[in-house]
Amino acid sequence: EKLFKNNGLESGKVRKVLDMGGGTGIHSIELASRGLEATGFDFAEEMLAIARKRASECKSRARFFQGDMKKFDFGKFDAVVSMNNVLMHAGSTEGLNRCLKCVNRSLAKGGVLIADFSDYERMDELRQFQEVYVDRFEKNGESLVEVSENKFDKKGGLLFEHNMYFITEDGAHFRK
Repeated sequence: EKLFKNNGLESGKVRKVLDMGGGTGIHSIELASRGLEATGFDFAEEMLAIARKRASECKSRARFFQGDMKKFDFGKFDAVVSMNNVLMHAGSTEGLNRCLKCVNRSLAKGGVLIADFSDYERMDELRQFQEVYVDRFEKNGESLVEVSENKFDKKGGLLFEHNMYFITEDGAHFRK
């Protein structure tokens, strides 16, 4: 929200947000819960099925579509967010250029792109790279646990990541 307020639009008011590569909808649903018109898209229908189910369960107004980040057009947005290294999936410099052209076409005048990147080579160098990473999110009496197994191929410069998500309401019984 601070990034939205401090960047982009002349009016300073972000209303419509596109969540590029939004996966299971965590960011889109959160943005919608804060009163924004959130649209998420992802290439993987399996991820979108989870996002739609999650949105339905919490009565979120977030919308989800299948799409390729290198060739999409879902209309105009005040902001595009690309979280969790999504842009790394462009596959090549040409793919990234095609993706950024789509982002540019999707942004309203003065709109803002917010993306995050992790520097895995630097993390490995500083011994901050974790082969297994666990994170826990709490909301509305439920816990979501993410277990991420990571392998960094230094020679190829690639990160291999396998993520598993578990949800629990009582802290003892988990659904994958």
